[in-house]
Amino acid sequence: MPVVANYAVEDALSETVVRRCFEHTDIEPGAVLSREGFGHLKTIAPALNKSAAGIPYVMLTDLDQTNCPPELLDDWMGATAIHPDFLLRVAVKEVEAWVLADRKGLARFLGVAEANFPREFEQLADPKHELLMVARRSRHRKIREDIVAETSSGPVQGPDYNGSLSRFVNEQWNIDVAANECRSLRKMLERLDELRERKLS
Repeated sequence: MPVVANYAVEDALSETVVRRCFEHTDIEPGAVLSREGFGHLKTIAPALNKSAAGIPYVMLTDLDQTNCPPELLDDWMGATAIHPDFLLRVAVKEVEAWVLADRKGLARFLGVAEANFPREFEQLADPKHELLMVARRSRHRKIREDIVAETSSGPVQGPDYNGSLSRFVNEQWNIDVAANECRSLRKMLERLDELRERKLS
Protein backbone atom coordinates (compact mmCIF):
# COMPACT_ATOMS: atom_id res chain seq x y z
CA MET A 1 0.00 0.00 0.00
CA PRO A 2 1.37 3.44 -0.88
CA VAL A 3 1.83 6.05 1.83
CA VAL A 4 -0.65 8.88 1.17
CA ALA A 5 -0.43 12.37 2.64
CA ASN A 6 -2.74 15.35 2.31
CA TYR A 7 -1.05 18.72 2.05
CA ALA A 8 -1.64 22.44 2.47
CA VAL A 9 0.25 25.21 0.70
CA GLU A 10 0.28 28.96 0.14
CA ASP A 11 0.00 28.99 -3.66
CA ALA A 12 0.25 27.03 -6.90
CA LEU A 13 4.06 27.12 -7.06
CA SER A 14 4.34 25.73 -3.54
CA GLU A 15 1.86 23.02 -4.49
CA THR A 16 4.04 21.94 -7.41
CA VAL A 17 7.15 21.91 -5.22
CA VAL A 18 5.44 19.77 -2.57
CA ARG A 19 4.26 17.29 -5.19
CA ARG A 20 7.84 16.99 -6.50
CA CYS A 21 9.02 16.39 -2.93
CA PHE A 22 6.39 13.66 -2.58
CA GLU A 23 7.48 12.09 -5.86
CA HIS A 24 11.10 12.15 -4.70
CA THR A 25 10.24 10.34 -1.46
CA ASP A 26 7.64 7.91 -2.87
CA ILE A 27 4.67 9.47 -1.11
CA GLU A 28 1.30 9.57 -2.87
CA PRO A 29 -0.33 13.03 -2.84
CA GLY A 30 -3.80 13.11 -1.36
CA ALA A 31 -6.05 16.16 -1.12
CA VAL A 32 -4.55 19.64 -1.41
CA LEU A 33 -5.87 22.37 0.86
CA SER A 34 -5.67 26.14 0.93
CA ARG A 35 -3.60 27.92 -1.76
CA GLU A 36 -4.98 30.98 0.06
CA GLY A 37 -1.75 32.32 1.48
CA PHE A 38 0.20 32.45 4.71
CA GLY A 39 -2.60 33.73 6.96
CA HIS A 40 -5.04 30.96 6.07
CA LEU A 41 -2.41 28.28 6.67
CA LYS A 42 -1.81 29.67 10.15
CA THR A 43 -5.54 29.53 10.84
CA ILE A 44 -5.99 25.91 9.81
CA ALA A 45 -2.72 24.50 11.19
CA PRO A 46 -4.16 23.41 14.58
CA ALA A 47 -7.06 21.59 12.89
CA LEU A 48 -4.75 19.77 10.49
CA ASN A 49 -2.55 18.79 13.41
CA LYS A 50 -5.58 17.03 14.94
CA SER A 51 -6.56 15.50 11.59
CA ALA A 52 -3.10 13.97 11.24
CA ALA A 53 -4.21 11.28 13.69
CA GLY A 54 -6.19 9.83 10.78
CA ILE A 55 -4.06 10.66 7.72
CA PRO A 56 -0.70 12.42 7.44
CA TYR A 57 -0.75 16.13 6.62
CA VAL A 58 2.15 18.11 5.20
CA MET A 59 2.02 21.91 5.36
CA LEU A 60 4.57 24.11 3.59
CA THR A 61 4.81 27.80 4.34
CA ASP A 62 7.38 30.52 3.73
CA LEU A 63 9.46 31.95 6.57
CA ASP A 64 9.15 35.47 5.11
CA GLN A 65 9.81 38.03 7.86
CA THR A 66 9.82 35.61 10.81
CA ASN A 67 13.28 35.24 12.33
CA CYS A 68 13.55 31.45 12.19
CA PRO A 69 11.42 28.30 11.72
CA PRO A 70 11.19 27.48 15.48
CA GLU A 71 9.79 30.96 16.11
CA LEU A 72 7.15 30.44 13.40
CA LEU A 73 6.19 27.02 14.80
CA ASP A 74 5.87 28.51 18.28
CA ASP A 75 3.72 31.35 16.97
CA TRP A 76 1.43 29.01 15.04
CA MET A 77 1.19 26.08 17.43
CA GLY A 78 2.09 27.48 20.85
CA ALA A 79 2.29 24.77 23.50
CA THR A 80 0.19 22.34 21.44
CA ALA A 81 1.83 18.97 20.97
CA ILE A 82 2.52 18.43 17.28
CA HIS A 83 1.38 15.05 15.98
CA PRO A 84 4.26 13.10 14.37
CA ASP A 85 2.22 12.79 11.17
CA PHE A 86 1.72 16.55 10.89
CA LEU A 87 4.74 17.93 9.07
CA LEU A 88 4.73 21.72 9.30
CA ARG A 89 7.71 22.63 7.14
CA VAL A 90 9.11 26.10 6.49
CA ALA A 91 10.87 27.24 3.32
CA VAL A 92 13.71 29.63 4.18
CA LYS A 93 12.94 32.34 3.36
CA GLU A 94 10.56 31.55 0.52
CA VAL A 95 9.94 28.58 -1.75
CA GLU A 96 11.56 30.65 -4.52
CA ALA A 97 14.90 30.08 -2.78
CA TRP A 98 14.46 26.34 -3.42
CA VAL A 99 13.64 27.00 -7.07
CA LEU A 100 16.65 29.30 -7.52
CA ALA A 101 18.95 26.73 -5.92
CA ASP A 102 19.06 24.67 -9.12
CA ARG A 103 20.85 27.54 -10.82
CA LYS A 104 22.02 25.49 -13.79
CA GLY A 105 18.57 24.14 -14.59
CA LEU A 106 16.83 27.47 -14.07
CA ALA A 107 19.44 29.30 -16.13
CA ARG A 108 18.78 26.89 -18.99
CA PHE A 109 15.01 27.27 -18.63
CA LEU A 110 15.15 31.07 -18.56
CA GLY A 111 17.87 31.43 -21.17
CA VAL A 112 20.24 33.42 -18.94
CA ALA A 113 23.83 32.96 -17.80
CA GLU A 114 24.45 31.27 -14.45
CA ALA A 115 26.56 34.27 -13.50
CA ASN A 116 23.31 36.23 -13.06
CA PHE A 117 22.29 34.09 -10.10
CA PRO A 118 22.85 35.03 -6.46
CA ARG A 119 24.54 32.68 -4.00
CA GLU A 120 23.63 31.53 -0.49
CA PHE A 121 19.98 31.16 -1.40
CA GLU A 122 18.65 30.82 2.15
CA GLN A 123 20.43 34.03 3.14
CA LEU A 124 18.56 36.12 0.57
CA ALA A 125 16.29 38.75 2.10
CA ASP A 126 13.77 38.45 -0.76
CA PRO A 127 14.25 35.34 -2.94
CA LYS A 128 11.19 36.14 -5.06
CA HIS A 129 12.60 39.55 -5.96
CA GLU A 130 15.94 37.94 -6.86
CA LEU A 131 14.16 35.44 -9.10
CA LEU A 132 12.30 38.26 -10.85
CA MET A 133 15.57 40.15 -11.36
CA VAL A 134 17.09 37.08 -13.05
CA ALA A 135 13.97 36.31 -15.09
CA ARG A 136 13.79 39.84 -16.54
CA ARG A 137 17.08 39.02 -18.32
CA SER A 138 15.54 36.02 -20.10
CA ARG A 139 16.26 35.74 -23.81
CA HIS A 140 12.84 34.14 -24.27
CA ARG A 141 10.26 36.89 -24.58
CA LYS A 142 7.25 34.77 -23.62
CA ILE A 143 8.92 33.39 -20.49
CA ARG A 144 10.11 36.87 -19.54
CA GLU A 145 6.68 38.43 -19.99
CA ASP A 146 4.89 35.53 -18.25
CA ILE A 147 7.07 35.70 -15.14
CA VAL A 148 7.82 39.42 -14.82
CA ALA A 149 5.68 42.53 -15.09
CA GLU A 150 7.55 45.83 -15.11
CA THR A 151 6.19 48.70 -13.03
CA SER A 152 7.47 52.16 -12.16
CA SER A 153 8.67 50.77 -8.83
CA GLY A 154 10.41 47.74 -10.34
CA PRO A 155 9.65 44.17 -11.39
CA VAL A 156 6.62 42.37 -9.94
CA GLN A 157 5.00 38.98 -10.46
CA GLY A 158 3.84 38.52 -14.05
CA PRO A 159 0.55 37.08 -15.36
CA ASP A 160 1.75 33.46 -15.49
CA TYR A 161 4.42 33.51 -12.78
CA ASN A 162 3.17 30.41 -11.00
CA GLY A 163 2.38 28.55 -14.20
CA SER A 164 5.77 29.14 -15.82
CA LEU A 165 7.78 28.29 -12.72
CA SER A 166 5.59 25.27 -12.01
CA ARG A 167 6.44 23.94 -15.47
CA PHE A 168 10.12 24.36 -14.65
CA VAL A 169 9.73 22.56 -11.31
CA ASN A 170 7.78 19.71 -12.92
CA GLU A 171 9.99 19.21 -15.94
CA GLN A 172 13.52 20.43 -15.24
CA TRP A 173 14.15 21.22 -11.56
CA ASN A 174 16.95 19.11 -10.08
CA ILE A 175 15.67 18.59 -6.56
CA ASP A 176 18.88 16.91 -5.38
CA VAL A 177 21.00 19.88 -6.45
CA ALA A 178 18.56 22.29 -4.81
CA ALA A 179 18.48 20.28 -1.57
CA ASN A 180 22.26 20.38 -1.41
CA GLU A 181 22.07 24.19 -1.49
CA CYS A 182 19.06 24.69 0.82
CA ARG A 183 19.00 23.13 4.27
CA SER A 184 15.26 23.71 4.70
CA LEU A 185 14.52 21.73 1.52
CA ARG A 186 16.90 18.98 2.60
CA LYS A 187 15.13 18.76 5.96
CA MET A 188 11.76 18.60 4.19
CA LEU A 189 12.90 15.57 2.20
CA GLU A 190 14.37 13.93 5.30
CA ARG A 191 11.12 14.36 7.26
CA LEU A 192 9.12 12.95 4.35
CA ASP A 193 11.45 9.93 4.18
CA GLU A 194 10.98 9.41 7.91
CA LEU A 195 7.20 9.69 7.53
CA ARG A 196 7.16 7.08 4.78
CA GLU A 197 9.33 4.66 6.73
CA ARG A 198 7.23 5.09 9.86
CA LYS A 199 3.96 4.44 8.04
CA LEU A 200 5.37 1.38 6.28
CA SER A 201 6.80 -0.18 9.43
